[in-house]
Amino acid sequence: MSSSQSNAAGLEVPRAHLAVIEHPCIVKNISKGIVSLGGDKVLDEALVKASPEAPVELSLRPDDPWAKRNQAGIAQSRNVVLRVTVPKRTGRKRKRGSDEPFEYHDDRIADLTANGSAHPPVQDSKANVLLRTLQDHPKSYSITPVGTIDHIHRFRNLPDFQYASSTSPLMTKLKHTILTNDYDRIKSFVIDPTRGIVPGLDVGPPPVSNLMKVPYNYSYRQNVYTRITTDSTTGAPKLTTLNPITQYINHVIPPSAASVPSESPVPLEPEETLDLRLRSCIAKLRAALAQRPLMAKRAQENMVRGASDFDLRRAWPYVGYMFSAGPFRDAIVRFGVDPRRDRACAPLQTLWFQIPGATGYGRRGIADADKRAAGAKRYLRRVRYDDSVRQSHVFDGEVLYRDGKTWQLCDIVDPLLKSIIDEAPLRDECDEVCGWYGNGTWSALRMIMKEKIANLAEGKPRKDELFKKILATIPAFLTPDNVAVPPRSAGKEFVRISGVIRTSALHFLRKSAKIKATENTSTNTEPQSSVANEQTVELNMSNEDEGDIEEGEEEEEEDGDMDMEEDENQSELEEGDEMPDD
Repeated sequence: MSSSQSNAAGLEVPRAHLAVIEHPCIVKNISKGIVSLGGDKVLDEALVKASPEAPVELSLRPDDPWAKRNQAGIAQSRNVVLRVTVPKRTGRKRKRGSDEPFEYHDDRIADLTANGSAHPPVQDSKANVLLRTLQDHPKSYSITPVGTIDHIHRFRNLPDFQYASSTSPLMTKLKHTILTNDYDRIKSFVIDPTRGIVPGLDVGPPPVSNLMKVPYNYSYRQNVYTRITTDSTTGAPKLTTLNPITQYINHVIPPSAASVPSESPVPLEPEETLDLRLRSCIAKLRAALAQRPLMAKRAQENMVRGASDFDLRRAWPYVGYMFSAGPFRDAIVRFGVDPRRDRACAPLQTLWFQIPGATGYGRRGIADADKRAAGAKRYLRRVRYDDSVRQSHVFDGEVLYRDGKTWQLCDIVDPLLKSIIDEAPLRDECDEVCGWYGNGTWSALRMIMKEKIANLAEGKPRKDELFKKILATIPAFLTPDNVAVPPRSAGKEFVRISGVIRTSALHFLRKSAKIKATENTSTNTEPQSSVANEQTVELNMSNEDEGDIEEGEEEEEEDGDMDMEEDENQSELEEGDEMPDD
């Protein structure tokens, strides 16, 4: 400003502190605008506190308590609110630059004012109109400061997806009872106990009842491997997957199945149409199963040369089936072979364990030849070219391979464990829990091998002498009548391990009795269904799955050492709690 110009007149700003809310909608009704912000009480509290912990919230459907609200952000400000007073517009006009009197150019308005029945309406105060008024009356307006704006509430966040709950009976009932804050109405709320899914029931998305006020992060994005193409036959658009996930088919039956499939119970792609690599894998796997009718997955990978995990999974439905639980789980069984009917299949039973530490290979007691697989679990699924790891399915008590968690009894060559297997008496009928072995033998075998695995993983010395003393006190078929509690003088480890073996054996006994009672009840009340309809399950598994048989996971939760948890000194190595990753 030059020195020749005079300074503008100063205005005193009152001490009033104001808050501004930038409503994202065009507010034509002030009352409804306040209701959309939560009402007078909520709005007053939020404006007074002006805290990020209690922001102003906007609802685009204030009558619906389930409507997701949008939170405002608080921005600091030092703006000043001015009240600008301009001459009132009368609605009369005259030609610019003339001295003619102002007249009404709207006949309807002129008639109303002439009759004295109404005052001429004043047009809405728009920015351009007010600006022109200021220009037309440069000496007839006044400016008065009102106060200082401390903070501004701005709605700049993207609003969450909205769900109309009026079509949901449950949401409507909650709205008229629980959310009314009326005690009598709250007591009248009753959930419909009817089971099953009601046809046409509207189920709202999860964020409807979410207590989080911020918008839910859906992370929606376009799948880069899908394209919309046109059907050559119908001409209709269809969604095409450029890189479809391979679907694996497994024939899985429960351990209580009356019979086993002799061939694939579901239609499969003809073998002659398969690629040469897969046909070669199927032929090799059939030949291996002819010599050994039941094989765990790790044994397949080591004995079927040149077959990858991908090839083996695709070959399974052509050669055999699986049990979802029981002593023969996690292994492929040749079509037509029922290991529950042949005592010669007892050495083919499987044991599964949770190995301490991360999957890979540790530093002590671990095969050096497998260091290439440390930390690379998926690499283990590929073809193995190193002959030194072809025996990873064999447990000798000296070297621990971590490329799987399942062993078959015929692959256990540890002298102590092998003596237990060879000398144990067999049952006359196969048990769904312990197989052909007694509950005492099965429990002792699992616990001792579990301890051996833990010692190998942690680099601790062998305890074969202790295990032999414990085995002398464990009968092959343990019952509540022949349970003998060892004296504390036998030693802490002796008491701990023998106690876990006895507890587990009694658990197996109770579980077997429960299964038999259930089977007898179902046999007397319901007719048996065919194998194809009742016992066989077709599974679609992604090639990202880590386990062999995902179906038995929930059922087999009980098949581990459930009662072992009562022992405070139990080893951290848990077995049977999860499906193995063989």
